[in-house]
Amino acid sequence: MNVTYNASARVDNVFRLPDLQSEYAQGNLGVYNNQLGNGWGPRISEVTGQVRDYKGELTTLRAYPDNWKNFFVTGRTLINSISLDGATEQGDYRVGYTNLQQTGIVPNSEMSRHTLSLNAGKKISNKLTSRVWVNYVRTTSDGRPQQGSNTPNVLTTILVGVPMTVDMQELRDNLFATSAQAVPPGWTGDLARSIDLNGVQNNPYWVTTFNRFTNSVDRVYGGSSLSYDATDWFNITARVGTDFFTENRRSVTRRGTRGRLNGLFETNEIFERELQTDIIGTV
Repeated sequence: MNVTYNASARVDNVFRLPDLQSEYAQGNLGVYNNQLGNGWGPRISEVTGQVRDYKGELTTLRAYPDNWKNFFVTGRTLINSISLDGATEQGDYRVGYTNLQQTGIVPNSEMSRHTLSLNAGKKISNKLTSRVWVNYVRTTSDGRPQQGSNTPNVLTTILVGVPMTVDMQELRDNLFATSAQAVPPGWTGDLARSIDLNGVQNNPYWVTTFNRFTNSVDRVYGGSSLSYDATDWFNITARVGTDFFTENRRSVTRRGTRGRLNGLFETNEIFERELQTDIIGTV
């Protein structure tokens, strides 16, 4: 029997960020407007005096060209695996286990994966051999960004809406709205700090901290085969395989999120199964 152990570690960073302008402030037609997130306002260098920022406070405008770079973090991946294998003239086998632990480049995102595998073959006679293989994979994740458009948990949409005159690092340290920001009439309790005075755009760090998307997947796939040498020039192989998984998804939007003030809780359960059969003749 052979015992094999492998370990690896790696770091992940954003390969390329979009080229964003940092010359013009938010606004429209060259006029500064703190209720807009685009860059159609005046040149930042030409704005004299102080203006009201997204918090309603007086400030001197400056650009933060590294906003996107400052938002993403360094991801880390650790992989450990061990396997046992052996073989004789009558058969062979291999049993393996792999563990993967990963933190993503989006703050507060992580994934864990456990994989068990078995592959074994047996020579039943001079003409008949058999083989079986089976794999079990369990994957869990937390804080991974959702895809799509109409949800407060889409990071790309939120990041694009952050004006270049708003410091991303300041947003990280200020998750909750203040009285200077737009507060719905009669609202009580925590409220997300918005990056515009209209109270529309969420602070991306509010999203990554509170609006969590989690899922867990259990998957089993494998099969078995029989191979028969009918003659010295013709072989028949019959195979049966299966692949099925169950997935549980959980999405939480915290109460106080801009655009969905009352919050949202959603769960989904997904099940899928496949069965494959083959009979193959080989000359």
